[in-house]
Amino acid sequence: CILLNNAMEPYGDIKDKLKIFGGYGKQIRVFRDPRDIYYSGVENGNDSFLGGNIKEFISRYITQLNRCESNLDSVLDIGFESLILDYDSMYKKLAGFMEQEIQIENKGKFFKPVLSQKSIGAWRHSPNQKFYDEIKESLIKPNLVYFNYLKDLKIY
Repeated sequence: CILLNNAMEPYGDIKDKLKIFGGYGKQIRVFRDPRDIYYSGVENGNDSFLGGNIKEFISRYITQLNRCESNLDSVLDIGFESLILDYDSMYKKLAGFMEQEIQIENKGKFFKPVLSQKSIGAWRHSPNQKFYDEIKESLIKPNLVYFNYLKDLKIY
């Protein structure tokens, strides 16, 4: 198993892109609650990649999602928050998808979910909750194929 980080964009014809791996290629796409992405950018003063305002952020995010093809056998879509809050289950799911044996001695060696827990739901600390309501209504709800895991984790 060869694991590449960000080797190819998750958009367009993924099946065609994965052919370069001789039919064995797989892709794991990790989605994150867009409210936390927006909050992180605003709070860190790095909102230029957000588009400068909430409408532009939502528009850009939807454009990216529309370029993602869903329900592909060779692509596993998971939520960042699931990796953090349901680590044991996700570890098994990832190992199964990659057709690898679960190696207990490596679990937690490279990724420590406890370090990321504080960033989940950080958007709730913002005084501008109307922005996050708008993200939920305009971005998350219409694209539940990518964000349904937020409902399962009860952070919807």
